Amino acid sequence: MPASTLGDLGAQGARLIVACRNCGHLRSIAPQDLPAEIDRARRWTSLRFRCIRCGSRDALHGIDSDRQPQ
Repeated sequence: MPASTLGDLGAQGARLIVACRNCGHLRSIAPQDLPAEIDRARRWTSLRFRCIRCGSRDALHGIDSDRQPQ
């Protein structure tokens, strides 16, 4: 079953991949590494990210398919 919340992602051992559309920076993030104040029942598709390299808020994100359990 596809993961719809951060808690689901964490339980499945999956990670998020975030790609900055401005500078191309890529980052793979484990849900447990996100700040504790982000509710684990929150849908991962609703998250907004800022690039740590250039500061742009124009980022795409999805499930990191290289680290998704089979």
